[in-house]
Amino acid sequence: MHDYKYRHNKNYPDQELRHVDDTYILDTASGLYKPKSHDTEEHREENPTQLVYESPIHVRADREWISIIISVATLVIIAVYTSVTSGIYDTSQASTAATIQASVAARDSADAAKKSADAARTTLTTIQRPFIVYGLQAEVLSRIVPASWDNPTGIDWVFRIPIRNTGITPTSQLFDHTSSWYSGIGPMRKGFDFRDVGDMEKFNVVLAPGDFVLSSAIPVTAVRLNTVKHRLDTRDYEHGAHLYFYGWARYRDLLPDTSEHITKFCFELNGFDHDPYQPSTIPVAARLNVCHAHNCMDDGCKDEK
Repeated sequence: MHDYKYRHNKNYPDQELRHVDDTYILDTASGLYKPKSHDTEEHREENPTQLVYESPIHVRADREWISIIISVATLVIIAVYTSVTSGIYDTSQASTAATIQASVAARDSADAAKKSADAARTTLTTIQRPFIVYGLQAEVLSRIVPASWDNPTGIDWVFRIPIRNTGITPTSQLFDHTSSWYSGIGPMRKGFDFRDVGDMEKFNVVLAPGDFVLSSAIPVTAVRLNTVKHRLDTRDYEHGAHLYFYGWARYRDLLPDTSEHITKFCFELNGFDHDPYQPSTIPVAARLNVCHAHNCMDDGCKDEK
């Protein structure tokens, strides 16, 4: 055996025992020796081989404290992480809401701009487009034709209705058609179909602003014209002969991407200051009145026949 210089070797048994009694006390609960409170570092240096034991209770207590510290640190980390992620989520939600609001605002702005552009274009079109209207002062000329059973006098009166452009730009592709309707027993009633009578004169008229042309010729025999004049002289509206002129004009303007325009008219003869049986070498004026229907323009004609 090696000669280790422990104080409890065989050379110093009594001294070692006395030192143990002075330094340690037996713990009856654990069965272990514990150092007395008055033990000093000097005594420990004098007894380098002295062993110090810790009870299991102290070990468990230390471990529990470490576990508690770890748990608290974990909770703190979780709380900080939750707070940070909550802030990020709130920021993301606010950013998303702001993006949606910006998108809605941009869409509303685009819609408003489109409406404004459409309104401006409509205003420009309305101001600059041509407008075709029919005048109430018809030009009437007589002509000599072969006599027939319905016109034994051989005299016709040809009516032409003035068509005027009241807009500020010329028309393009202007076509018109005019018809007449004679009734020997009373006025035109509601529901009249205004059908086209005769062939349409197919020619294109470019009508300058403020200018006018005369409609296609509408012949009326002297006999019919005389019966209407007689009824006008008696001022009996509900009985007797009536003479009506009606028709339409279709045309385009020179503006881009615009639809075809249409004007419809219907006039009734209300005055004729000449003897129908007496031909005239100069135009005779005829007064006209507006009918109860078939007087419209563009979209206003959708419900008209």
